[in-house]
Amino acid sequence: MEGTIVIRALWEEVRPISGAALPLVNAALQTRYGFTNAGISAVAQQAGLSIPMLQFGSMVDGHGSFPVNSIEFQPHLLVAVCSTTDDAIVFINDMFKFLAESFGFRVPSEERPRYYRSTIIVDSSGIELDDTIGRWNEILGFINSRASEGGTPYKALGIRFTRGDFNIVGDGIPTSTPFVLERRLGAPPGENWWFSQAPVDTPTHVAILETIGQTFL
Repeated sequence: MEGTIVIRALWEEVRPISGAALPLVNAALQTRYGFTNAGISAVAQQAGLSIPMLQFGSMVDGHGSFPVNSIEFQPHLLVAVCSTTDDAIVFINDMFKFLAESFGFRVPSEERPRYYRSTIIVDSSGIELDDTIGRWNEILGFINSRASEGGTPYKALGIRFTRGDFNIVGDGIPTSTPFVLERRLGAPPGENWWFSQAPVDTPTHVAILETIGQTFL
């Protein structure tokens, strides 16, 4: 599982008014969260800014510990990636409290727009993805009759539902963000794994997948 949260927060609105040296901020975050990789956001570099980007850490709270895959400040956005979007929210709140107390960072308001991307791999034993697509199998048969001569037949890997949504790279221009459900390539022999990605928080994503599973069982 992986949960990404994006907050519309300008760097100029959250950074310390008096400034704080990037190496000191990165070193403090590494000490607190154990990040093994600390540097500068590539997106920020393109804008001529030196803004923190850290990877491969963890956080301990009252319920235990959880991984923090990355935290990146961008000129217009803040992007945090954990195992779930709920963990990402806990981490961001803790991080800003720490940065405000240690360096004078300004905490973005709770009213800021937040955007989510959830990625889940599930074992769907008992449900064949091919059988859920209905008449798409007829189309698949037509494709195989015309395009698979001399090779193995095509198989349905999945489905995608697309809408206009938030692009987590750049300045937030709406782009196409799909809801994806497809067969997981590279799964062990005999395993039936699905890969799913959606622009929602982790609990909502899990609920959707559970409903899909119940529909086809």
